[in-house]
Amino acid sequence: MELSDILEVTDDLTQPRWVECPEVPGFAIFLRLPDVPGLRGLALQAVSTARDRAGAEGLAEFDPGAVGLRLTDYSVQDWRGLTGKGLRYFSEGSRNLNIKAPDDVEISFNRQVLEILLKWSSRFYEFVDRSWRNQEIQGLQAREDDEKNSLNAPGTTLTPAPDNAAGA
Repeated sequence: MELSDILEVTDDLTQPRWVECPEVPGFAIFLRLPDVPGLRGLALQAVSTARDRAGAEGLAEFDPGAVGLRLTDYSVQDWRGLTGKGLRYFSEGSRNLNIKAPDDVEISFNRQVLEILLKWSSRFYEFVDRSWRNQEIQGLQAREDDEKNSLNAPGTTLTPAPDNAAGA
């Protein structure tokens, strides 16, 4: 039996796709999701091992906040349409960000700006996190829809499971 006879990847969520931000018209991020080995690798990067005074390794320490930042940094590949006005929206409530860019100036994607937004803007972090979760949910819903459609396909009949209690 061939692998294609038993398994099919229907929607590869690890392929990047544009996700619009409803709160900032015209702004979108190019988002990708990690596969399982990639997710494990990101989690392992958030583990540090402390050394004692003699230099021997101590217990590993896990930083859950670092996982979120690494995952978000990994997931955002690009953006388009981010302006000074959009930056102001994302910086609202942050005492650490003072946006000097005029409203209509477009800010091109770069890792440094991304890292600053991830570190200091809860609104930006929440948008990326929400987008990430929505991509996962859409993938699950598409799979459920495919399963329902295959059950309702012409020529498909449902056979009841045997009743184990009837034979006893």
